[in-house]
Amino acid sequence: MSDHFVTRNDDSISMTMLMTPDMANFSGKVHGGALLKILDQVAYACAAHYSGHYVVTLSVDSVHFKESVNVGELVTFLRFGKLHRPLIDGSGC
Repeated sequence: MSDHFVTRNDDSISMTMLMTPDMANFSGKVHGGALLKILDQVAYACAAHYSGHYVVTLSVDSVHFKESVNVGELVTFLRFGKLHRPLIDGSGC
């Protein structure tokens, strides 16, 4: 049984996941690292979908957690809006 649900169209990708006990930290809340892992998976789905190629995460500038997430909650990660592909001319610029 899958613990996540993904939807996609031309302008958005969303992933909804059930927060399970294996994601918990010592205080019983979902560990921030588990949330960052899912965030990276959503970013990969977006980038691979729009580029049509294998991609990797180069960096993340910052992430701000506004509130804790409890085990058993459903969390939806959403990316929306149009992405514009850069023109790559091979000059390294």
